[in-house]
Amino acid sequence: MSNTLRLRRGTAAQHDAFTGAEAELTFVTDTKELRLHDGETAGGIVLPMDPVDDAAALDGSETLAIEQSGGKFRLVLTKLAQFVLQTYKGFSQGTSGSLARTVQSKLQDTVSLADFTGFDPTAGTVSDAAFLSAIAALPNGGRITIPPGSKLALATALVVNVPIMLMAEVRGDISTNTNGGGIVMAMPTIQWRGAAGATMFTVKPDTVGKGIWGGGTKNIEYDGNGLAATAVHLDNTKFAHVDVKVRNVTVQAVRVDSASGTPGNFSANNYIDLEYIWGVSAVCQNSHGLVLAGNGTNVPATQQFVGVVVGLIYNGDMVQIAETDNSRIDFINSSVQAGGTGTALYVKNVGSQPSNHTVLGHVAGPAKYDDGLKGTRFLHYVSEAGGMHQVSGSSMWDGELVDYVNGKVYKTHVYRLNQKINLPAGAFVADSTMTVTKYALQWNAPTMADSGDSSVAAIVPAPYDLDAGNLTGLELLIGSNGTSGANYNFEIRVTAGTPETSGGATVVTPTLDQTVTVAAGAQYTQKRYAITFTTPVSYKQGDTIFLQIIRHGQNAADTNTDPCFFLGANLLYQGTGPNSAGSGTYTLPPM
Repeated sequence: MSNTLRLRRGTAAQHDAFTGAEAELTFVTDTKELRLHDGETAGGIVLPMDPVDDAAALDGSETLAIEQSGGKFRLVLTKLAQFVLQTYKGFSQGTSGSLARTVQSKLQDTVSLADFTGFDPTAGTVSDAAFLSAIAALPNGGRITIPPGSKLALATALVVNVPIMLMAEVRGDISTNTNGGGIVMAMPTIQWRGAAGATMFTVKPDTVGKGIWGGGTKNIEYDGNGLAATAVHLDNTKFAHVDVKVRNVTVQAVRVDSASGTPGNFSANNYIDLEYIWGVSAVCQNSHGLVLAGNGTNVPATQQFVGVVVGLIYNGDMVQIAETDNSRIDFINSSVQAGGTGTALYVKNVGSQPSNHTVLGHVAGPAKYDDGLKGTRFLHYVSEAGGMHQVSGSSMWDGELVDYVNGKVYKTHVYRLNQKINLPAGAFVADSTMTVTKYALQWNAPTMADSGDSSVAAIVPAPYDLDAGNLTGLELLIGSNGTSGANYNFEIRVTAGTPETSGGATVVTPTLDQTVTVAAGAQYTQKRYAITFTTPVSYKQGDTIFLQIIRHGQNAADTNTDPCFFLGANLLYQGTGPNSAGSGTYTLPPM
């Protein structure tokens, strides 16, 4: 019984011991011998081996005496090694359910740029061929790694149509200070050596209207060399990740947009971290750091997540947002080089949609925004680096910011979902039949007599924080000095109207005219009456509210013979939320 590997014989110089047409390397299991046959020598050449029992594990002491004589067995051993790597399933995770795999297939799980012809980590020659071969090795996407410390030159724009992550395993910078100076070892760098105006690395679908989930680039420094327009472009991607350092580009460091999108299919949910230095060449002075955009006409972008963006700009914007709504930015810290006019943040109202509802955790540096934007919210703004200003017009920015220098909190109005409009007694005007006397023998208050009708009225001009909703009820506060008990009878009139547009009809004839009878309180007590309107009074932004409260002292239902003291009232308002398309149902907290 034998296992035989047949090999073609090489030249006579390599195999002068053999004269036959073929050679055979045979392991004879019966005698535990390894024999080399040349096809002519009877019995072949015996290669002695230390005897090893078939069932025993190898312990490293096994030897095979092979004389190094002109590489006679080199081809044999190479073929054996290839056979083992490619066909022998020698790798397993070693746990229950794990599969045996060949060593070669396991090694192919990770694609390294150093695996391909053309890789030059010194940037002495361009590594275009290695990049293109590595991309071709991942037809369905995957990860391409670059060894730490590599300096690569690139002259061919890299465009991938599958979710490929171009990366180094670690960032890899070692520096003598926190600002990155005195670098001993830097992260892998890709420097552009191609034509001006190019984009170095692009992830995009192969067809307009498709999207790519995933991909991106991490832990790499991109050097535009004063030639490349853009370092990294994510085109109609979702959940892609960029975490890079960029310098010396002429237009923007990283662009995330919907250029290949169609209505209903757009860029969203990408995660971006960026360290950006504008460069040293005048052609780079107007370049931006991160640009979030749609496609410029009819396709927006949405819900991008920006982690940390830091660095130095000249005349550009460290972060520019256009056609991209509902995005979150955790941290922007931007310095503007002396003589420059750049900003840390520019939120634009252009293209397919306004860039509404951006939430910013921390912004340091000048910020500006176009008019007509809604929902921009600054949680912490460092004002010392140039301030915040509008580009033009009147912005609808309704956020909140904290001033870094003095700690003051600034915010615009917030519309209420519900509200108690507090109207103390002093906010009302009493009619001529009423007098002011002392409630509980101490406190001056308007007195509503038991005889005839006594009324108080208040006008509330256009509350600033009410939008669209209803006046749903009234809390009436009344005090008594008497002991007769029994009931009070009140008439409540309420209306709301916009000055100069609604006319006088609702003022002359109130929207609500409701009569209620309530039980009086004990002597020297104050009592709160919660009255629900039989018909809610509609309210819209800018309305003036009119309220009148009348005691009918001689009404049969008013059985209390003592005066009552008017202490004030609360009008109850419930908002209905935005009155635009897309509004949902709002759950109101209790009053």
